[in-house]
Parts: sequence; structure tokens; C-alpha cells
Amino acid sequence: MKSIKKCGCSFLWDGNDAPPLSLHGKLKGEIINPLPLRIEPYVLDQNSYRKFPSFCTVLRVTADASHEKFGQHFNYFDKWVKSVICLVKFPQECGVAFVRLLSNNDNIIVDYERRNHERIVRTHVIDGEEIEFSTLLDVLRNAEGDRKFCCVVRVVAILPFQGQSFWSSDASSEYDIKLTLEDSTARIHAFLDYEEWVKFFEACPVDERNTKVKMLLGVPEQQNLDSDEEFTRNPPWIKCCIRLKNFEFNVCCTRFAIQ
Repeated sequence: MKSIKKCGCSFLWDGNDAPPLSLHGKLKGEIINPLPLRIEPYVLDQNSYRKFPSFCTVLRVTADASHEKFGQHFNYFDKWVKSVICLVKFPQECGVAFVRLLSNNDNIIVDYERRNHERIVRTHVIDGEEIEFSTLLDVLRNAEGDRKFCCVVRVVAILPFQGQSFWSSDASSEYDIKLTLEDSTARIHAFLDYEEWVKFFEACPVDERNTKVKMLLGVPEQQNLDSDEEFTRNPPWIKCCIRLKNFEFNVCCTRFAIQ
């Protein structure tokens, strides 16, 4: 694993994709206690993001009091380590129990770097424009100007989450919808404005919209969206287009169809 140390938190990357974790709770909890985009109490600058490859998983790693000397190993960037034993607390956070340093010419490292370079760049055509597939880390470290990204993500939260709430109660105005998107590299907030969410949900009636919301969030079929009970869900992977404009992320040119 390679490490970047910043403000008491180390960021590890090893060339593998971590499997997505199930989410447990109730959808109403997103209103009061939303899913965090990050565990560190600061936003990484783009120079820090650019120190990582744009794919695979970046783990946020903190050490408890019994391993307080852990951070002493990472006073500089790009240090390869081995045998990190972790306790997962959050999809991108671990507590560290043990670490061993490696030489840069270790065979394991050579293999990881080879697999890094073997990643194939693929493209997708959106509105006649050829766009490369990107990770959310790509999106974050290129968050300048006006551009589009094609990503494979999970929708882990939606506000509002009831299909009937996509309009105001008197139908005098429309709401933008906020999505929390994640992949193995990062989480971001992205918005669906009125025209785009109509396209996204294919202008379907409320009951069908609620069905699609449940599918999008991985909610069990028998579970009510407004339930006060906690339950486990597993959002599916979807392909979507994300547009960066005026430093805000928006989902665009995307349709969520029930197969």
C-alpha cells in the first residue's frame, strides 16, 4: 500500500477495488444525520488528490491510542507498506493494528504497478460526444471549468426520497433532487434539476417513481420508504453522466430504466 499522511489521517492505496459495504439505517435518517462524504474534518486539495491513481480504493486510516506511533512511519509521501490489519468503521475508513515497511523494488510492488498500467481506458458516447469513463476521484481532482464525466457509481442517498415530494405540495414549483453518489474512490453530492430528473425517471407516475427510488437505493421490495424501522440495503451499480458546472456536480443525460 502507498500512503499519504495529512492532519492525523493516512490515506492508503494498493491497486485493488474494495467491495461496497451494505448500508443499514432508515431513509429518514438522511434528513437529520446524512451520510458523510468523508471522515476527515477537512477537504483535500487537488494536489493531494492527484497523488493517487484515479482508480481503486483510497482508505482513510486512523490509529487509536494503542497504535499512536503508527503515524511516525508516514512523514513523507509514497511509502510502501505491508500487513496492515484493519477494523472497518466506514466504507472508506479503517483503524490500523499493524504495519510493515517495504522496499520500492519489492516484487509485490512491481506487480501492482504493472496492473495499474494495464487498466484500459474506455469511452462512452453521450449526446454525440465521446467521453472517457472516470472515477469519482477523477471528478474531484478535475473539478474546474465546465465538463462531463461518465461514471459507474452507487446512489447511496436521495433527498427527497419520496417520489411525490419531487414537486411542491401545491404543484407551483419543482424541486431539485440531491443524490449522494459513491464508487470505490470517493463520495460526492450531485443534483438532478427538474428537466434532468424527469428524464432520469422517464416522466413516470408517482408509484413507479417510488419503485425506481427503492431499486436505486437498494431498498428491499417489501420495505416502505417512510418506515421508522432500520433496515439493510445494497444499492446497485449504475452508469451515469456527471456534469461539472460552476463548481457544482449535476447528473445529466441519464435515464434509469427498469429492466
